[in-house]
Parts: sequence; C-alpha cells; structure tokens
Amino acid sequence: PELNFVDGGARKEQSQTGEGTDWQDQVDKLISITLDEVRVVNGRVTFRNFNSRPQVNLAATDVNASLYNLTNAADAQGERIAHFEGKAAVLGSAPLEASARFDPFKDFTDFDFRLRVTDIDLPKLNDFARAYGKFDFRAGSGDVVVEAKAVDGRLSGYVKPLMKNVDIFDWQQDVENRNKNALESAWEAVVGTAQTLLKNQPRDQFATRVDLSGSVKDQDISPLQAFFNILRNAFVRAFSARYDAD
Repeated sequence: PELNFVDGGARKEQSQTGEGTDWQDQVDKLISITLDEVRVVNGRVTFRNFNSRPQVNLAATDVNASLYNLTNAADAQGERIAHFEGKAAVLGSAPLEASARFDPFKDFTDFDFRLRVTDIDLPKLNDFARAYGKFDFRAGSGDVVVEAKAVDGRLSGYVKPLMKNVDIFDWQQDVENRNKNALESAWEAVVGTAQTLLKNQPRDQFATRVDLSGSVKDQDISPLQAFFNILRNAFVRAFSARYDAD
C-alpha cells in the first residue's frame, strides 16, 4: 500500500491529510467486528509540499507493520484499544521503528506513540530544513527519538535528536552562494554558531530535547493533522539548534 500526505500551506484545498468521509461513523454502523491483525507488507508513506521553496518530498519505504485488535466493539471498560508496531527505511536507508496504542474511534484524541529513527544522513533533509526552518546541513548524521501521548486531546511528550559531525553553516557555500539572500545566510550563521557552542566537543556531537505540548482538538483541522503540525514544528526546532542545555 501507499499513503500520501500533502501540506498545502495556506492553500488548504491543496492539502491531503485524510480528512473527508467520516470512516469511523461508517464502520460503527456495521455489526460488531474485530480484525485481529492487519498486516502491511512493503508499503510506502510520503510527505509532500508542492508550494514550498524548495518543494518537499520525504518518503518512508519498505514499510512493514501490523495493526492488532481493530474493533468497533468496546470492552467492559468502554475502550477499544488497538496496537501498532512497524518498521521502515527513511530517506532511503535510515531505519525507523514505531509503536502505538490508540482507540481508533476516539478521533485520535487519546493515544500513546513512540518512534525512533537512527543513522539519518542529515543533508538528505535539506529540502525540509530549508522549506520549514530556513537552514540546511552541509554534513552530519543523527538519531531521533519521539514519545508522544494524548489524553482527551491534550498532547504531551518530546522530540529528542542526537546529531553527530554536524556542519550547518559554511561561508563559501552559504555566504558566497548567490541563490541565498543575506538574511538566510545570517540565520544559518546563528544556527551554526549555536550548534558549535552546544555540542559535546570531544565526541563532536550534541543532543537536546524539545517538549511537545498543545491540543489536538481544533475546529478547523482534524486531530491527526493537528498532531502532525505540532510534530513538524518540533522537528524544525530540534534540528535548528535552538536548544536548552538538556
């Protein structure tokens, strides 16, 4: 299977987030049904933005995952808890592992979510970094751990990256490059300087923690889209080196 998300930015009609038919309501009209396991084999998930500059095209390939206990029948406590476990390759080769617990009929307002990606080749994130953070990577690799939890729509958790051998700002590449304006170059200089000051010098690495907070309940967008927006903003903060000393 292939699943595609599109961020249309201000052009909401060009976004593709899964909104539309209330599939929970449709399934809930059926007789009681339980799917013990739904297995995804060799799937693909993409995130695109056709309006940003540069355009963004991120992909997770070799998606192999299982969903357990997908049911529209509540238990004695009134819950319908499903479980998710999956693995994939991000940006071609970075291994990803993810797991989740959620009630598919609570519209993504109650869940536990964990994700870990290791050995990310940071320059492969440059389209995303430049589109959302106005900086890019010249070199480096990194790992990312995400833990998120929502209770009645209130989100908590963190994004925690560990980056190694990172080079964000290069005078010849970024200042003398005529395709970048002075403000972009100045911002990358600030980002690069912060990264140099905060990294563990003997190991040439640095880490931080960006807390997740907010509500996934929004009248204008779906809870899932709200969660993705918060997560995307946290990733930009995490990778742009605006860190505390954690």
